Amino acid sequence: MFGNLVNRHDFVRLAEKLAADGIEPLVARFVRSRGARVRAAWADGTDATSQWWMIAAVHRRWATMVCGQPDIDFPEWLRRRHLAGRTDLVGLSVGCGTGYRVARWAALGIFRRIDAFDLSPARIAAARAEVERQGVGDRVALRVGDMATVALPDAGYDVVLGEQALHHFTGLENTFARLARTLRPDGILYVDEFVGPTRHQWTARQLAAANDSLQQLPEAYRRMLDGRVKRIVMRPSILRMLITDPSEAVESGRLQAALREHFEVIEQHGYGGAVLEPLLCGIAHHFCGDGPETRSLLERCFAAEDELLATGAVEHDFVVAVARPLRHGRTPAVLT
Repeated sequence: MFGNLVNRHDFVRLAEKLAADGIEPLVARFVRSRGARVRAAWADGTDATSQWWMIAAVHRRWATMVCGQPDIDFPEWLRRRHLAGRTDLVGLSVGCGTGYRVARWAALGIFRRIDAFDLSPARIAAARAEVERQGVGDRVALRVGDMATVALPDAGYDVVLGEQALHHFTGLENTFARLARTLRPDGILYVDEFVGPTRHQWTARQLAAANDSLQQLPEAYRRMLDGRVKRIVMRPSILRMLITDPSEAVESGRLQAALREHFEVIEQHGYGGAVLEPLLCGIAHHFCGDGPETRSLLERCFAAEDELLATGAVEHDFVVAVARPLRHGRTPAVLT
């Protein structure tokens, strides 16, 4: 209703939250500023949710779609394909989160140093612990910082890493302009991002496909962590997105266009998510095993998304892209 500013799910969740927590936490969310709500959303240093990225078979699917084989991860793919023979690199990770990604990049052995920042002090603390645990703390310089204000040196980096952070940024044209300036002449930008509908306002085709697949799952596989059974996939209301995390997918639908204003994309691969992410949200924990029933159900879900992607009925909501800054006189590549 009202252009999905609110929907009936909001009223159900409101009643549940009032019963569980009372009214004070809810009022506190409403009166916070946008920045305060963003900081609160990212204050926790962990990700205790049930999302599609928890599933090993999903990771193998991503690797096959991007790297061409299931046993190579994205950093190794980039090293082989775009950074072969290069060492002593200086990298920048924007919105590094809890550090497991930046630790993986440091473990490749091709970076002398990776500077990394995140808005959340708790996540930076978790990242420090993670890079130390992985034995790469001497190669990663972590700090608390906001992309809108953080100081970036001109031509300071060989590689900029934007991984599941850029879709949280506003002012994308300015963001990409700053990232282009901070790259050296032969530098590259690596993007692994959600580029689906802004604020997760799934298309009617996405919702129909996700709900069709959901109804084919046994009820045991649709039970969420709080005990409720997932019966329908719905768009989150705009109000809910604004209250819980105003930065989530804030300009995701424009991300690819904004990228191409300042970068030449030299390679890009989609890895789905248009159906699987909304379908598996909240129930992914049931699919982390490798039993025959679980494998069969996942393969059926994969096939449903693949068919829609092949026909163009839906587009990839997640992409990996490698790009270089547009320089004077260069004509942007046209990708299909």
